[in-house]
Amino acid sequence: MVSNQDLSEGRTGWNLFVPGGSKDAGCKWDILPGQGKDGAAALSMSSSSDARYAALSSKAAVEAGKVYRFSVQVKAEPGSEKVARSAGVLARMTFFSKDGKDLGSEHVHFARGGRAALASSINQTYSDSLPTEWEEIAGVFTAPAEAATVQVALFCWSTKGTVLWSGVQLEPAATGTAPTPLLQAAASRPPAASLSTGTTTPPPADVPAMTELPAWAASHPRIVWDAATLERTRLRIRDHPEVAAMWRNLEALCSSYCDPSQGKFLKPEDAFQDFLALQGGSHENRAKLEVALRRWLTPLDLLSFAYVVGGREEFGKKAVELAVATAARITPDKMENGFFYTRTFPTRSLALAYDWCFPLFSPGQRETLRDAIAKHASVLYLGSLNGVWGQSTLGRIWNWNVGTASAWGLAALALDGESNYPTRQWLFQAARNVEDYLRYAIDPAGGIVEGPVYFGYGGGYLPYFVEGLKRRTGEDLYLATNYHKVTGWLPFEILPGGGRVNNIMDSGFRISTGDVLIYALHRDNDRPLARWLWEGIFWRDGRFVSENQSLPAAILWAPESMDREKVAQRESSLPLSGWADSRGLVASRTGYGGDDALFTVHAQQYTDFKHDQADKGQFTFYAYGDDLVIDSGYGNDSSREKSTSGFAHNQVLIDGQPELQGGAHSRTDGWITGALFTPVVDLALADIADAYRYAYKSNFKDATYEKDFRQAVERATRQTLFVRTPVPYVVIFDEVRKDDSPHEYGWMLHAKSGREFQVNGNDVAVKPVSTPPLLVATQPWDGTGSADPSRPDGGWTGTLQVPSAGRYVVWGLTGTDNPDGNKSDSFFLRLNGGKLGYTSGKDPSRFAWTTFNKQPLTWVPLNDGDVKTGALDVPAGPLKVEVGVREPGAWFAGLALLPEGKLPADDNSLPAGAVSLKASEGEVRGAMKLVTLPTREARAWLQVSVLAPNRFENRVDAFQTTREGTHPRLTLLMRDSTARFLSVLIPHRAEDAKLPVQRVDAARGSVGVIKASGGEDLVGCWDGTGISTSEVETDAEFLWLRRDGAGRVTALAATNASYLKVAGASVFTTSSGPQSIAVSAGQAVTSGDSSLVRFDLPDLQVASMKQPAAWMARREINISR
Repeated sequence: MVSNQDLSEGRTGWNLFVPGGSKDAGCKWDILPGQGKDGAAALSMSSSSDARYAALSSKAAVEAGKVYRFSVQVKAEPGSEKVARSAGVLARMTFFSKDGKDLGSEHVHFARGGRAALASSINQTYSDSLPTEWEEIAGVFTAPAEAATVQVALFCWSTKGTVLWSGVQLEPAATGTAPTPLLQAAASRPPAASLSTGTTTPPPADVPAMTELPAWAASHPRIVWDAATLERTRLRIRDHPEVAAMWRNLEALCSSYCDPSQGKFLKPEDAFQDFLALQGGSHENRAKLEVALRRWLTPLDLLSFAYVVGGREEFGKKAVELAVATAARITPDKMENGFFYTRTFPTRSLALAYDWCFPLFSPGQRETLRDAIAKHASVLYLGSLNGVWGQSTLGRIWNWNVGTASAWGLAALALDGESNYPTRQWLFQAARNVEDYLRYAIDPAGGIVEGPVYFGYGGGYLPYFVEGLKRRTGEDLYLATNYHKVTGWLPFEILPGGGRVNNIMDSGFRISTGDVLIYALHRDNDRPLARWLWEGIFWRDGRFVSENQSLPAAILWAPESMDREKVAQRESSLPLSGWADSRGLVASRTGYGGDDALFTVHAQQYTDFKHDQADKGQFTFYAYGDDLVIDSGYGNDSSREKSTSGFAHNQVLIDGQPELQGGAHSRTDGWITGALFTPVVDLALADIADAYRYAYKSNFKDATYEKDFRQAVERATRQTLFVRTPVPYVVIFDEVRKDDSPHEYGWMLHAKSGREFQVNGNDVAVKPVSTPPLLVATQPWDGTGSADPSRPDGGWTGTLQVPSAGRYVVWGLTGTDNPDGNKSDSFFLRLNGGKLGYTSGKDPSRFAWTTFNKQPLTWVPLNDGDVKTGALDVPAGPLKVEVGVREPGAWFAGLALLPEGKLPADDNSLPAGAVSLKASEGEVRGAMKLVTLPTREARAWLQVSVLAPNRFENRVDAFQTTREGTHPRLTLLMRDSTARFLSVLIPHRAEDAKLPVQRVDAARGSVGVIKASGGEDLVGCWDGTGISTSEVETDAEFLWLRRDGAGRVTALAATNASYLKVAGASVFTTSSGPQSIAVSAGQAVTSGDSSLVRFDLPDLQVASMKQPAAWMARREINISR
């Protein structure tokens, strides 16, 4: 019956099957003429390490209900070994239905000693040894009711070495022959209580038994859930209005997945078609793969959760359908075109679905899922062992690591006790990888190395693993690591008014995936703080603002409501200054209200892998409800001109070049060398010279951590001052010296779109640009946070008049009012009926223009999906433009045709002198509407007073970010061997006038006076020797001094100083070298031993600076004298 069963035709009709867990075991096979029993041919199978793999025959026809006999000869070559309590060698009869369906639970396995078993009892076929002489494996079976074909699988079951097979025979059995009795499971499992229904579920028949079945393997669900947790969750839904609202949202989503009349209805036969049609390659394409995959897996997660909590069987059955489709279609090989991290999504979703919907899976489906989960988990586990990010602790600091380890850890928890895969080893290694991340990627202050946005994304379903591990082993990685400190630092990441977090280091403003932080709020004993953080990040304007994927975590763990006064009191007690060393961030603020000021300065050492940019020394400034000095945001690309580059940041250029950039991530070092905090004034010091000197060569395959030195730079420091009262302001002192020769140095400042730099001598005003209301063309979205997938017909048509032929780039001024902007960020666009510029050959000939929308409006060049269109050859004359609806909620306010190489100056208006067209100047039809976008009132402006250098040139240009549109950039230029830039940045409400900032004659250094609220502050920087005026004498590099009306010093800050005299009187002296010092409100802080500083000021409490603990040794302050 089996083609070439005597092996006389060589390999014909046979092939080798190697599961993912054995891919690296060196599995091989061959046909050896004359080496079988009695001189017949033999099929040889060998592996260099323990492996489970099989030789597969071609399929042979069988008749359902008919009895067949199988036999084969087998022996192991000398030196071969097997894993204890494994079968060693097995022959499996693999059955398929008429339509090719694998009848998994019906397969029959024959083993040594005349034993036979279904998959559910396969562990009972174990043997103590391998056969060293030819031995027959044989048995009789009845073809299952649905069987149409059978395939013989000759298995080496956890063996190492060489096994020979010979004399395969499969034939109808003689009439009256009885089938071989099937072994039963050695231990029966007790009935499992179903948390969702309260009923008792009979033990599944297909779960591979162990000789002794532990209690852990006796029931599902086992991850997160027990009876008490389920009851507590149901009570939260009943009694907690916010949780009830989120539960209603989740149920509505799940209902839409199950209802054929709804646009979100999910048909299992359509599952993942969009994902399977995509190709990888570029970063953008791999990101699209992830989005397509999550379109199906997020509903699977929500349905599984809804079933286990609410018990609605329709949700559970839909989850089962999607899980089975996932197992069948999303195999590990289908994941190879995406990011490695993307492989975590099917692993974790299948593990949770298997555990939470266990009663609804048939025995065969459970086996299918177990095999799929194990294959995915094995790829993650082995990939991390072989990948640099998993091999070293430095690599494990990367955000992907924790989510990857958590995913295979969830698989281990789900399968433990039910699989022959090494789930205990998986669990141990997952815990160690996660522990390293939580211990070193979160510093002792609670600062997250890559920031809260990447912790949310990369952490993924970490909380479910942490909870499951705690229940399974007693190990609590939340308490044992720095995970429990995250909530203490998180307030410093939140921008004034809440809803956004700091977007430095290649990040965005929004924590879209919130599970890891919501769980931290749940575990925090400081309940008012947890509640304040919940309202500041996740619960805004009466709704949950993270992605739907995080709804289960929010329902489980959102902090309880409490008295508003308690939350307000906790906010008022939050610290106003913080330094997280491994995060490389110092934050200073006046408070946490919408009008309060927040100043941050960043300089971080490189680890091994992480999102970072050429941004060492980067600072941002927010005040009076506005973004005054900005970061250019997410880039994650290797462009030397956009958001990842040094050109995108507030730093100093040396001969036109910024800090180095090693690639898509900059891979450079910067160092916060000190920070002093007092009630009135904060001081921060950063050494950023290394960021100009070298970049690391480290990448995915290279863990050498070698430095690639590019240039010598003697010194590059940034010293910053934040003053709280009576008027908040910032002072920035930069000192850069490449060598003894003169060089051009450029000090850059980035302002948000819609601002302009008004330069008047040494003063710069950064003010809003006044623009009239704009009309935008849009198909309105439905207001639920997602676009209508039906995409009704609609469009806009206009004509651009091109004065002369040339190479032009088409730009659109685009935006959205959908908070989930990536669901409303594309149009279809056609030029001259599709005849201009379109070369990809698709029909219709139109661009799928992805605008990467942000709020409110940004200029974005034309593209086709993720394919960059670039400049087009445009003839003179009319250019017809047709814009079609693709995603509801997407806006465009105008189009512009700019010559190649030219950028829009700002994001508020059409470029002056350009070939352009407003949305209001075209015609709309169908679902496309014209909507008036109201003008946003300006809330604040920024005064920049330059005290050094005395003479400079200025350049204002438009900077094009990677994803955040265009904004204005100011560059102050000077030429000398050493650059010293000293600038005062004062925020003002829109209606306020500037404050007087006057230069003061100085014998040494550069000095100025700031006058505010009747007082006077002096600020200065040295000339390389010190600072000297008619009243002040010091060797400090940087000095700030406040005096009252009587001339008495009430507050000060000085860096690297050994003395200070004011009006001839000593203020302080040090007895052992220079120190940095800050004084205000009767408190003094010193960078070194405070006992070595003598203060000639009354009533001071003196303390030394507390260096935050860090995993990396601190670099000493670099003093160039």
